[in-house]
Amino acid sequence: EFRNDPNIEKFTEIDALAKSYINATRMIGQDKVAVPNKNSTEDQWNEVYAKLGRPDTPDKYVLDVKSDVVNMDEGAIKNFAEHSHKLGLNNKQAEGILDFYKNNMEGSMQQAKIDTETAQAQSEQQLRSEWGRDFDSKVQQAGAIAKANINPEVLDMQLKDGTRIGDHPEIIKGFAKIAGMMSEDKMVATESE
Repeated sequence: EFRNDPNIEKFTEIDALAKSYINATRMIGQDKVAVPNKNSTEDQWNEVYAKLGRPDTPDKYVLDVKSDVVNMDEGAIKNFAEHSHKLGLNNKQAEGILDFYKNNMEGSMQQAKIDTETAQAQSEQQLRSEWGRDFDSKVQQAGAIAKANINPEVLDMQLKDGTRIGDHPEIIKGFAKIAGMMSEDKMVATESE
């Protein structure tokens, strides 16, 4: 009578049928989530998100992402929590995404630091080979003129190739030249900044 039933005919051994029955009975007592489709309402989606672990409100997220390298803005984290709540993310998912973002930012900042140090070393090497023994005094004079006349934020700006303006050898040479012209006119003391 049951042999031709599509649910039974796939079994060729009684052991497989018994295992399937045991698994099916285990599933009966478990809490199930109906998967919404494109026609589901927002309330149906919210019900699913709640069952999957989304906090009741955005302020209930516990996003413990700290960094010694990157400033994690509290306002941005609050906005992220609100957006995560709209998307239905549970706490683990939201924290995982935020941690991924933090790690990317830390990597970018560390790479930028390496790039800056590399650019400084290359500039120093170029200027040392060009100026020889006068390197230290010329860099000191150029630095004094730059610091006295230009906002430090401008010197920290990056050129298209990633080099900071204050590290570019042509900028340093320009300030050294200006300092040299001014010291010839006795307008700048060369012994001190």
